[in-house]
Amino acid sequence: MITMSARNLDPDVMGDAGFWSQINAMQAHKRLSQSMLWVAPQDVPMTPILDRFLADSLCLAAHPACGVCPTCIKILQDGHPDVHYIRPDTVGGAIKIEQIREIQLGAYQTPQLGQYQFMILHPADALNNAAASALLKILEEPSLSTIFILITSHPGLLLPTIGSRCQRLYIQHEVALEDRLALGCLYAETTVRGTLFSKRTQLLSDLDALLLNTATPCDIAARWSEYPLADVLWFLYALLAKLIDRRLLPTTPLETEYQEHALFARQWQPERLFTQLDTMQDFMRKLQHNVNLNSTLALERVLLEFLEGSS
Repeated sequence: MITMSARNLDPDVMGDAGFWSQINAMQAHKRLSQSMLWVAPQDVPMTPILDRFLADSLCLAAHPACGVCPTCIKILQDGHPDVHYIRPDTVGGAIKIEQIREIQLGAYQTPQLGQYQFMILHPADALNNAAASALLKILEEPSLSTIFILITSHPGLLLPTIGSRCQRLYIQHEVALEDRLALGCLYAETTVRGTLFSKRTQLLSDLDALLLNTATPCDIAARWSEYPLADVLWFLYALLAKLIDRRLLPTTPLETEYQEHALFARQWQPERLFTQLDTMQDFMRKLQHNVNLNSTLALERVLLEFLEGSS
């Protein structure tokens, strides 16, 4: 008996036409590139894109994939024996050489169920130097039945020799870029970013309390530190982008759910908002380079800049 998956194949999965046209052409000719580098903005949820790509590549019943056969169900339940994910052990951590060594032997074995097996490294820029060197050796002598997919938002952080071994494909936003907060609806509520978006009213109320002097940066930072710093910075970055839009384009209608918040009623100084963006980007870069940051202190600094930037 087949247990139905909690995930489904999304017929309207994100990804621009150029990306999918290249993928579909490779799948139609059954000639997938041995190594691919997918470059996607951090805001793009990769799970539905990977689900669709893997199912279309491995489904034995139909193309496009049927979504209901045993093969598709295994993919949607993260249980397909020919699909291997290589991720950091901890949020913001590195992909280590031991993880690459674990897949080294498997990369040259025959797939168990289909024509291909897939090694998916996400985020690929989390590879430490030793792991990157070990991966390069595998990519230099690829197996015809093993496909490597490296996913990153920061291709410049990869070894140039790794990038040169991969076919590069770009995944662009299809959601309106003028409202980055709206991108939160693309994340499942089971993810951290989906949770933050679903609790956005509470987070915005916390910032209102900060501006009204009924809560301190320390109070709010302590509450928010239960979430990974990278995800809180993602939410705040999207919020700042929306505030900048409101300040520079005041004629843009504001959604009803935001009108009641003092945060959106403030006359923000645009130069201060851009300074805050720079601060958060600096923290993000440090996290991408596996610099160990104190989440509470980092959030306190960002929250203090909210106070300094309001008038």
